[in-house]
Amino acid sequence: MFSQDQITRSTDYDALSCRLSCHLKGYLIDKYLEKEISGIIRFKLLSIESEFKRLSVKRQLSKQFFGLVDPKGGLKVSSRLPVVLKSPVINRGTWIRTRSIDLVIDQWLGENATSKVQLVILGSGNDTRGFRLLEKHPNLSLIEIDFEETCRIKKYSILNEIALKTVVDAKENQIPDTHEAFINSSASLSTPRYHLIPLDLRQLSSVSQLPSLDPALPTLVLTECCVCYMEDNESNRVLQFFRENLQSGVLVMYDPIGGDSSANYGQIMLQNLSMRGIQMPSLLKYSTIEKQHDRLRELGFSLTNVSDLSFVYTHWIDQPELVSINRLELLDELEELSLINKHYCLLVSSWGTSWRLAFPSQI
Repeated sequence: MFSQDQITRSTDYDALSCRLSCHLKGYLIDKYLEKEISGIIRFKLLSIESEFKRLSVKRQLSKQFFGLVDPKGGLKVSSRLPVVLKSPVINRGTWIRTRSIDLVIDQWLGENATSKVQLVILGSGNDTRGFRLLEKHPNLSLIEIDFEETCRIKKYSILNEIALKTVVDAKENQIPDTHEAFINSSASLSTPRYHLIPLDLRQLSSVSQLPSLDPALPTLVLTECCVCYMEDNESNRVLQFFRENLQSGVLVMYDPIGGDSSANYGQIMLQNLSMRGIQMPSLLKYSTIEKQHDRLRELGFSLTNVSDLSFVYTHWIDQPELVSINRLELLDELEELSLINKHYCLLVSSWGTSWRLAFPSQI
């Protein structure tokens, strides 16, 4: 029987699979993605003691990553793509999700190009965004926080690949090759500009738990489908922690929303999630962009920019870019894409700074 935390962690592999599909289709070109997934598969399997369970997980990972799992445990991508990747709707939704967050971060980093800044990613999972940003922005310090098991797998995925190891400037060389050595190893990784911190965010209560965090530095805190899995009091406490302990900062939050009471979309989402054992307490409580807006205002955030992804799709992306994206594959389900995008929101709020997002807000 899987625990609720294990089920929540498994959603990271769903997101990773979607990003791989987008990468292979040309929506998002990420030179680090295939390398990291290879390591993730290897060390995920190494984390499992039972050979029988290991075989079962390997079959599951192979299915999740489109049959590209190498028999030795890595990822093997050839010039010939699998017949079936994710659907065009999922690819397009994953692209706008990633692109919208990148637009916010790129503007913030661009306006702080000559200053030392830090990016904190909550529930970072196996995302590779941080690697791309470290390569591009020499004044950036990156802090990623997630569960211990997730961090341990990501740590050795980094150390196992020269490109990943180089971009984070890691000097550590020892890589465990047995299950016992792996599970007994440290899950943290710290270099001059990159800090991977194993921590259950629900237990975050003191700055001392984040020794690499500099409260005086301008900071962007990103939570991408992270706090939505927490109970309301827990997620609000996490958001308040950073607002209260950092002198100035920007919060970027991407979360699903259930929609207003006149529609049953949120209930259907909950039913689908519950079939997989996934709980998402915020889905109906903060079910509209207005409720999310009010939530952050009540928590003391200011200059809030709130939009659903349908608005972002039509108001943030330049026409030439949309034309280029539309050429990648045929998408007939435009109404379905719009409906899905209306049930995901992007919030950008701040404190202690006059920084404003250049893109329009729906509210």
